[in-house]
Amino acid sequence: MGEKWEWDKLVDQEVQDLRQLYFRERVQVSRETDWREVPHLIRVSRRSAVDKHWFRGLGLKRQIVVRGAAASQDSRKAVLLGEFAAAQWGMWFTAPQNHDVQFALPSGHLPPKHSLPFATQFKAFKTPPADTAELDGVRVTHPLRTYVDFCRMQKVVNARLAIGWLFRHGFTADEISDYADNFDGSIHPRRRRLAAILPYQVPQLETFPYMLAHSLLDDSRVSVRTHCELDGMGFATLLAGNDLVILIDEDPYWRELETEPDGLRLAHNRRKRERWEAARGFRKLYFTSAEIEGEPKSFVSEVHGATYLRDRGLVY
Repeated sequence: MGEKWEWDKLVDQEVQDLRQLYFRERVQVSRETDWREVPHLIRVSRRSAVDKHWFRGLGLKRQIVVRGAAASQDSRKAVLLGEFAAAQWGMWFTAPQNHDVQFALPSGHLPPKHSLPFATQFKAFKTPPADTAELDGVRVTHPLRTYVDFCRMQKVVNARLAIGWLFRHGFTADEISDYADNFDGSIHPRRRRLAAILPYQVPQLETFPYMLAHSLLDDSRVSVRTHCELDGMGFATLLAGNDLVILIDEDPYWRELETEPDGLRLAHNRRKRERWEAARGFRKLYFTSAEIEGEPKSFVSEVHGATYLRDRGLVY
């Protein structure tokens, strides 16, 4: 499968630029480094440090890119897995709660605990050359293998997000499923079946925020549909229950649209459509992508609760 796809063409340009910037700016450190003499630096791996202010301003996912690249450079053979592999491609994922860099050795063996590098975690997953790629010298699992690993680690939301990203980059459900079916590594039969079936259950959504929202709701057994026509006039990318429209990073008044050429009339029509939908009983919940990604449980709880609040017996 690795021969069929030109993996380098799938790399997000911003991620590649960040990785190359890190390699230019990194400072080599050792056990003898006196950190009192370099207070402006922060360690990102056993042998590497970067400017502290720059690193802390990156945001968690971009920090994962830097830490993964740094740890890979310190290692002779280890291959990045899971979220740390996904980050190097620019794939869609949610950040892990455990921030240790995820690695595997090509043989699948686990190194002795006393020799583990700084802030790393190893999995007993074999990573043969056919399942890996090098991005600016950083060894990672390729996107299809990364998807299967999410299923192996029971990270279903990230597996769904990986499918959405693969769809967006030209992969089909059949191709993803065939790779999972023919995967040579050891994997529990139920998780192999999940990896083979899941691509047919994930809708094609163009943006990460809507894909994340759908993945969280579907994984929590909240009834949610996509690309719904609302009584012939309105449209909903995500519809929870029968009447709850979920909108992400949307301005209900379409003020920004008014600043565009010929946007005044279009903004007026959009507001009119909003009122039309509300008059016919469709309710709307507005979220920002930062709210959903930062508090996923709260997002699911709000939507789940709202689906049961249709007849509230309001008193005026």
